[in-house]
Amino acid sequence: AFLFLSREKRREAAEQILTSRSTRDDERARVSLAFGSVYLDLGMVDAARSMLRAALRANPGSEIRSRILIELAWMEAEEGDYKQAGETYRLALKQNERFPAAWAGIAKASIRLGEFTEALAAAKEACLLNPADASYRHMKEALEVVCARKYESKRNSKPDFASPLAR
Repeated sequence: AFLFLSREKRREAAEQILTSRSTRDDERARVSLAFGSVYLDLGMVDAARSMLRAALRANPGSEIRSRILIELAWMEAEEGDYKQAGETYRLALKQNERFPAAWAGIAKASIRLGEFTEALAAAKEACLLNPADASYRHMKEALEVVCARKYESKRNSKPDFASPLAR
């Protein structure tokens, strides 16, 4: 039903639900996270960001906090801010170092920044933590090829004798 309300009514409903909840931190954070996800699905990025930040302000436990940070990092990556996305994924790992989605997020952000060695290390961690996820495995394999070719091209490159550094 929430999806069919107007934007203003959705905002009012969210405020009513959040104020009627207990003050338990995890519960408030879960509700805010859920609203943030709905807003994202609706393409309401600013409202989603606001809800996710409200979820963080609720001071939830580390598991929920890491999920909220993953959502924020994903939004940052979608907006093209890969450096900030990588930092936010790292914050999620500080909450839960065994979160494969955070490692995969770091790998993706690092790829976009051209940091392939770092991306490969993160992809390997994601694969170790969730070996059943084929997307992590494919990303790791592709990065292994990229890093191997980069190493080969450095090893096989010939000096540029026209360059002042080669003299």
